[in-house]
Amino acid sequence: HEDKTHISREELIKKYDDVFKKNSFILDGNYSHTLEYRLGYVNTVYFFDFNKEDCLKGVRERVGKRRDDLPWVENQEDPKELIEHINNFDKEDKPLIIEALSKHKNITIYTFTNREEVNRYLKSFE
Repeated sequence: HEDKTHISREELIKKYDDVFKKNSFILDGNYSHTLEYRLGYVNTVYFFDFNKEDCLKGVRERVGKRRDDLPWVENQEDPKELIEHINNFDKEDKPLIIEALSKHKNITIYTFTNREEVNRYLKSFE
């Protein structure tokens, strides 16, 4: 795409390979089509298993705010596809993620079900 926010799967795998050569790294996103591949290179997963309402609230709160991870500001709620993805996540994506994680017994998994749990965890490092 012209905005450089989408790349081919092959380009994504190449970028992952470059990252995996480093001593440490952080990856963000579930990207189901590369999940198994990425799990082969990690030792820790932070699974944000928030309920649908919290996820939708987060989408709405981002409207109009500058983000470091995007080269633009969202001026309206994300496209219908994202909202549908959030609405269907528990029945479509979550089972696949849980199954994939269950295959990797060597990975430490931290599961958070709400933002308060995340904040408490982060405060434990202060």
